[in-house]
Amino acid sequence: MRLVVFSGAGEKAFVSGADISQFEDMRAAREAVSRYETMAEQTLTGIYDFPKPTLACIRGYCIGGGVNVAISCDIRIGLHGFGVLRFPLRGWAWATAIRR
Repeated sequence: MRLVVFSGAGEKAFVSGADISQFEDMRAAREAVSRYETMAEQTLTGIYDFPKPTLACIRGYCIGGGVNVAISCDIRIGLHGFGVLRFPLRGWAWATAIRR
């Protein structure tokens, strides 16, 4: 393996973020919030620290948790029909796809 590519299943979104229908169950109690945040942080850190290069192949919306996945990757690319906005963010680059 030389590269890991993260992409959406279609053209509508890269990663739309958390399923808001689960917020009540996963974020209602303090313990649940802590558990959710630990899981998310471990996942994003795992992407960031992965020993091989990681690529966010952004096609469509990149919002919420999708932005976190994208900034955890080493490289972010917006595909055909989309522009990419980048802003430096403490040594990271924040990216989101927009329709042209």
